[in-house]
Amino acid sequence: MDEAKAVVVETDISPKGILIEKIASFPITDKQVFWGRIADFDGLIPRFAEIKKTQKWKAKLASINLPMHFCDIKAFDFPKAYVKKSNIEWEIQSNFVGDPSLYRFDSIEAGKSKRGITELVLGAIAEAVDERATLLASIGLNAVAVEPDILSFYNGLASTMLSFPAPSVLLIDISYPYSSFALVKDNVFIPGGNVKVSEDFLRGVSLDAVPGFAQDLSKAFSRKFELAGFDMGEHKPQMLIVGGLSVDDNVADLIAKELEIPPYRKNPLAEGLVKLKDKKIVLSWQSYIKALGLALRN
Repeated sequence: MDEAKAVVVETDISPKGILIEKIASFPITDKQVFWGRIADFDGLIPRFAEIKKTQKWKAKLASINLPMHFCDIKAFDFPKAYVKKSNIEWEIQSNFVGDPSLYRFDSIEAGKSKRGITELVLGAIAEAVDERATLLASIGLNAVAVEPDILSFYNGLASTMLSFPAPSVLLIDISYPYSSFALVKDNVFIPGGNVKVSEDFLRGVSLDAVPGFAQDLSKAFSRKFELAGFDMGEHKPQMLIVGGLSVDDNVADLIAKELEIPPYRKNPLAEGLVKLKDKKIVLSWQSYIKALGLALRN
């Protein structure tokens, strides 16, 4: 199997805006991270430490993503005029099945809907969360957040756009071995699910891999959102935004063509809310928007 890659973004946030100080991309072998689990700390930690030293990271805090298939996300609403209080324990008891000690839980606000404030409860397998927190601690960083791929993707977009470009937008994060999807309706994040992908997505999305992926995603999307009034038939989202390390405009167009959904064709970073310190960055915005979303969680 070819090497996967990690992307690291360091940002500086001030009254003048968001400045991306550094972007680093480096390979990770399947012996170091296998199916989303950290299999070789002894090999991975020195790699991160080396990049931290050569890139001269200044950060003391860090966030790191987690494959969606380790997580479960439930959305609920606080009605308008309701005095918001933390009721995460009640939501956990109502929505999650299993021994709570095997999970790590968190809750975040996901937007304001007609019903009020939409809140997300995140439940992730504890071992997978702890692995990543340990990795960050091993290179001298304090973990602020360990969150699912698709939520990191959403955070990156929401932090750089004034609003989403259509009333209903399908988000797809291309990752291996599972890609994840979600719906943004009226600027509110609605959790989706995940779809297993072939190894072709690790090397970059090939022409042969796209139709099968689109078919699997269409089925998973319709099952997930049929009660919300969406499917991949007559009731599709109005726009598609695709991200991931192997994604560029060409890949996004291929997936959009298969799904028959208009693709988002702009660069969200061009709206002026985020500036690049290094103008020579060659990575597409799709490849580091997720890492940016994680950086801004700090």
